[in-house]
Amino acid sequence: MTPRPRICVLQVPLFDPARALGGAEVMAVELVRALTAVGQVTVLHGVAEDADRGPRRFTGLAAEVHGAFPLDDYVREHGHIRPRLDARAAGNVEEADIIVTVERSLDLPSRAARVVTLGGVGYPHTLEVLAHRAWDTLVVPSQFVADQVRARAPHARGVTVVANGVDTDLFRPSDKARASTDHLRLLVASRPTWDKGLLRVFDLARDLQGLGLRPRVVCFTQPGGYGPNDFLPKATRAGAGLDLEILPWRTRDLMPDAYRSAHLTLCLGDAEEGFGLVAAESVATGTPVLATPAGFLRDMLPPEHGLVLVEPDASAPDLVTAARCATRLGPDACRALGRPYVARHYGLSRTRAELARVVQLAAG
Repeated sequence: MTPRPRICVLQVPLFDPARALGGAEVMAVELVRALTAVGQVTVLHGVAEDADRGPRRFTGLAAEVHGAFPLDDYVREHGHIRPRLDARAAGNVEEADIIVTVERSLDLPSRAARVVTLGGVGYPHTLEVLAHRAWDTLVVPSQFVADQVRARAPHARGVTVVANGVDTDLFRPSDKARASTDHLRLLVASRPTWDKGLLRVFDLARDLQGLGLRPRVVCFTQPGGYGPNDFLPKATRAGAGLDLEILPWRTRDLMPDAYRSAHLTLCLGDAEEGFGLVAAESVATGTPVLATPAGFLRDMLPPEHGLVLVEPDASAPDLVTAARCATRLGPDACRALGRPYVARHYGLSRTRAELARVVQLAAG
């Protein structure tokens, strides 16, 4: 019997399946789940406190998770890194047959095959990853990101597209009819960073108020250290006069209810989305999405599938019209066309199988 390969997965943020804070970390959890089917997996991650060091196990995850190096400014800010691994983690790296790094490349000698996953291109650390090209295989979530990579690193080798995956059993419409309400619930489910379009959402909400509607804007904070320090006071000031609900960050299992309770999910940021997991999850759950065509959002779904696109420079009346159209026609489009499309093209089981196949191929 061929021995199972030893696979070492390294990511900078804390690895915790219940606490994944963004698309890259969500997909890192699914990557680890996929790899446990084909190898012996150890996950190494950064830690802010000594109490987080050492091995841990999570129920339902057949991998050892190890708080292995300080989560300092160096590893946060750079893309090609040499983290200060403890002795046990250094041994894991040395003995690995395959090293998979999430949003970073590793500046360490190793005989192992190297796989890097990169959710998008634009932040300084991602440009540093491309500058060093320290991978055998680079996994990206869309053709949009693959084109970004080739534009910035024309001679990059081993670029492979594996679409992010949505668990359509978890993210599914409610079996119950929506309860009647006197307000229009507008959801911003992305990270609380200012490039995700929250200020534009506030402008839209005010325009809807001016038409006699009662919009309620719902967004989330993140645990300390992971979002802008000024998010809560700035959002409160910017949303003055609006019905604004700022909730604590939701764990993964609670997000479907957040989508189901909304009338419309908004992705109005100017950041180029390498994939746009929020939009795909929302449509799968039956809640339409109004978005700017930033990055892969332009090509994620065909027209009339529950994702309504508006240009970044759309006028206020055009934005209001698009929002009202999306809330009126979008739920039926999500159920009839959008959700089946997401299941076929971005289903989680397909993503896991493809990730496992790509990592195995990298090892030869």
